[in-house]
Amino acid sequence: MALGLNPYINATIIMQLMTVISTRVKEMSKEGDLGRRRLTQYARYLTVGLGLLQAFGYTRLFESFSFQGQSILPANISFAETLGIIIVLTGGTVVIMWFGELITEYGLGNGVSIIIMTGILAQIPGTVISFTNGFHAQTLALFEFAVIGIVVAAGIIFVQQATRKIPIQSSQRVV
Repeated sequence: MALGLNPYINATIIMQLMTVISTRVKEMSKEGDLGRRRLTQYARYLTVGLGLLQAFGYTRLFESFSFQGQSILPANISFAETLGIIIVLTGGTVVIMWFGELITEYGLGNGVSIIIMTGILAQIPGTVISFTNGFHAQTLALFEFAVIGIVVAAGIIFVQQATRKIPIQSSQRVV
């Protein structure tokens, strides 16, 4: 999941821009539920394509990049190894996209937003511990990490599902 949701977010933005640029895509978006489903499917295909391109780019970058004197990837990896890395990186994106769609489908909120927010909030405990221990990060016990993750996810879902009914007065009736 090293690519994360970047290809999916990019594909969604591209599809939204295409509704402005292309009359055919704009008409498809106005076809109701069927048109929206087709556009969603196109966004999924575009996500896979962008994931493949980004994974290829990362693979090439990491072949020529070193960190603290250590090469991240050997410079002479075979085509099969490169292809395997690309497939694994793209597969991670597809899996996380699927998780996001499942979260949305089951009515827990916007799945992609929840995943992004969870990722951001999951970094907070480590950052706080690192800061309080003089920048020497310590790992949390697995149980503590799981509890924090569940509490954060529940909090995100609670906030996203929160609604407030506001009475609106009009000249005809009160809603």
